[in-house]
Amino acid sequence: MSQHMCSWPGCGVPVDDALWGCKPHWRRIPGHLKARVWQHYRPGQTVTTASPQYLRVYVEIETWIKANGGGSGPGTAA
Repeated sequence: MSQHMCSWPGCGVPVDDALWGCKPHWRRIPGHLKARVWQHYRPGQTVTTASPQYLRVYVEIETWIKANGGGSGPGTAA
């Protein structure tokens, strides 16, 4: 299985390519954004092969994190 780092800014915890991020950070994402991640996820995709819609969801999540005081680094999830 391939891995990438958790998508939460500054986290750096390795996760499977099929996952957005580590469990603590994924749990902090609102349900409507999680649903959009799964709506646009395609098995086997990478950052370079992901659809524009999937990449837009990443930007939406980053915007949400910044607007909601998201910390950085491992262990910042509440």
